[in-house]
Amino acid sequence: GGWLRMTAMSQSFGAPEPNITERFGHDHTRLDDLLQRFERLNGSDLAAARLVFAEFKAALERHMGCEEEVLFPMFEARTGMDDPGSTAVMRGEHHRLKNYLDQIQVALVQQWPAPILDVLALEDLLMQHSQTEETVLYPALDSMLGSAERARAVAGMELFGEGDAIPAPA
Repeated sequence: GGWLRMTAMSQSFGAPEPNITERFGHDHTRLDDLLQRFERLNGSDLAAARLVFAEFKAALERHMGCEEEVLFPMFEARTGMDDPGSTAVMRGEHHRLKNYLDQIQVALVQQWPAPILDVLALEDLLMQHSQTEETVLYPALDSMLGSAERARAVAGMELFGEGDAIPAPA
């Protein structure tokens, strides 16, 4: 299997890798899956719902942290946009997402199911937000940055959470 491993390794040094759109988009999918699992459990199995929500909340906070600390500054530096542009809008959406996370957390800590309106509002905002990132921010970064910078951005995602890259069991 040595030759196969070498081939796989050499492929990882090809031009399209690493890709921000792919890596962060994959994380969006994982977050969506966790949120769906939480929604299914929220009304029926509160103990399991709390565990899934804790995992979702930590993963989303990590994802947003990496965007705010790594991706947004790279985008702003490249575009010269430190005015209230698209990253300011996205930071505002992150703030609103964190508020929903906190509200849901309060309910779960008090042993109540999360209010369905909060969960749906979170889900709706997250969907719109992810779509903007996947169609605008990530592709722009992939085209503006050199491969070393893209590698730094993707590595930033790994640094923000140890062991979080493993998809949760279904």
